[in-house]
Amino acid sequence: MAEDLVKVWVPYWEGGLHTSLAVPFNGGQMTRAIYGDLLVWDMEHLIKADPLAAKRLLEVMGQGAFSEVCTASPPEAWAIQVIQCDSANIVLKEIDYERGGLDMVPREDIESLWQLLEQLRYSEWD
Repeated sequence: MAEDLVKVWVPYWEGGLHTSLAVPFNGGQMTRAIYGDLLVWDMEHLIKADPLAAKRLLEVMGQGAFSEVCTASPPEAWAIQVIQCDSANIVLKEIDYERGGLDMVPREDIESLWQLLEQLRYSEWD
């Protein structure tokens, strides 16, 4: 049985490609604006699939803006608020949009809200 593969754009960040930040993309030149929109769309999909689990995950992510997102607004607004957090913006600024690339990855490799949030809160670890 063939794997369910998805065409994604994989960002280049911190000296390598990061599949955990990959977003479905059919091709063309990636920009920060396009990537941000695709990331929000992907997170909205993951949150909508299980809002209760997403809320728990955001709360578990610890102090800071991520844990406040789910208490201040409805699930429909969480993705855009996560992207607007300072830590997410730091990561988005550091991505080299010209060095990222297209790849085909198994669907389960890109559908982890946990991995996505871990990467976006990266700057809070320092």
